[in-house]
Amino acid sequence: MRYIHLRLTQKPSNQIQGLDLSRSRVGDIVVVTPHSAVRLIAEGCAVEAQPSQFLPSRVVYPPSRAAAS
Repeated sequence: MRYIHLRLTQKPSNQIQGLDLSRSRVGDIVVVTPHSAVRLIAEGCAVEAQPSQFLPSRVVYPPSRAAAS
């Protein structure tokens, strides 16, 4: 499955379509599915992240990917 890196521009609700964002904060890079990315961008909560913004300590992976790493 393909994932998209987004930078949060405002705090979304803790859950969006089953995606737990309770650990995230404004400025974090979140790794989400394309479907979730469209939703977050449409709600004005995120923009697509540029590779130069990928600081490992600030990247929040979905639970299924975090468990795999």
